[in-house]
Amino acid sequence: MYGFSKIIPGIAGLSAVIIFIRFVGSDIYGQYSLMLAQCNLLVALCFGWLNQSQLRYFEKNKQHSQFSVSLITSFIASCIPVVSILLILFWSGRTTFNEFNVSLICIGSIACFTLIKTLYQASINPGQVIWLTAVQSVLAILLPLSLIFTYDRTSTAILFGVSLSFLFVSSWVIIRNIKLRPPNIFSLLKEFQNLFLVHKWLRFGIPISLWFAF
Repeated sequence: MYGFSKIIPGIAGLSAVIIFIRFVGSDIYGQYSLMLAQCNLLVALCFGWLNQSQLRYFEKNKQHSQFSVSLITSFIASCIPVVSILLILFWSGRTTFNEFNVSLICIGSIACFTLIKTLYQASINPGQVIWLTAVQSVLAILLPLSLIFTYDRTSTAILFGVSLSFLFVSSWVIIRNIKLRPPNIFSLLKEFQNLFLVHKWLRFGIPISLWFAF
């Protein structure tokens, strides 16, 4: 059934190529494609280990008292190398300030979306996976188009629109599932002291992440 989650994104992706080239030209679309590929590479390199470990250990660890804290800790820790790499590119003059900001939003949004989708896959919930990918793929056309017509016909505008498609879907899932009860800050700090799950996920996920990234 997970095969259906590839159909709509595939059709939408093919349509996006035709539509974007029609409105912005092949040069700008090529620049956008390169920027998106770089963002996807950083997501795979810095966050892939977390996704792979969830596919392997989710069923065993989901009831663990420190699962949620470990998941958040792992995600935040994965953001550190991303920010470092982007800062190096910015300080070396290879990216503009605008490209730096949009790339950071894009990588964070894709990473969050991918993690949510992975958790649904690990919990064997194909319906949610299909829904997530379908909505995101449609928004990935509509949002960039709206920016192109109202803001600017640049590769950065397209990338920002695609980033918003991942961000909106991820935010909707998080808001829908977030606990309304405020957390106990002292219990959270105590849980942060024990990173057993994070260490286990790192040992399993990093070799696989590097394998897929390179």
